[in-house]
Amino acid sequence: DNFGTNADAQLHEVGHNLGLGHSSYTGVEYGDTSCLMGYGANLDDAKKCYNSAHNNLLNWHRTYTCTDTLCYTWLVGVTDSSNSFNMDAWVNLNIGSGYVAGFNRKKGMNSDTGLFPDKVLVHKLVDGYKTDLVAALSEWYQYVVHDFGGNIGTTMTVFVESLEEGDDFALVSTQYTKRS
Repeated sequence: DNFGTNADAQLHEVGHNLGLGHSSYTGVEYGDTSCLMGYGANLDDAKKCYNSAHNNLLNWHRTYTCTDTLCYTWLVGVTDSSNSFNMDAWVNLNIGSGYVAGFNRKKGMNSDTGLFPDKVLVHKLVDGYKTDLVAALSEWYQYVVHDFGGNIGTTMTVFVESLEEGDDFALVSTQYTKRS
């Protein structure tokens, strides 16, 4: 058994040393294979990254935090993070109440991503260090959270405005509404 000698398994364990928990999907622990903290392929040369919620928790990469009721944000994948300063783009979108979005670009150091390559993924931080993949969005798709942040009548919507096949970026809007 070479599990412990594979780079993706070692990076998963490094994630635990950094304080990260497992990444779940549809209630299955390790089920989020879009990142290192889910099931791995046990490859020595796997190219995968931590998800946006974990990156946000670690304060890695450029993170945009929306503080208005409506925000538009360009997101790039981790591989293109060094170019993000030139185009005013971000790797992570901190939505609030533990929700973070990111562009799961299947490219370069993230070319072995498992689930939902080239989609905007929304993760929710659970118990302070674990994550749950709650949405995988293509262009013109949205994810809605009712009673956002525990506030009855408050809705948060993440909407992918622009994301075409082969694009290195995605335009995402977030909108907060409160029922009066």
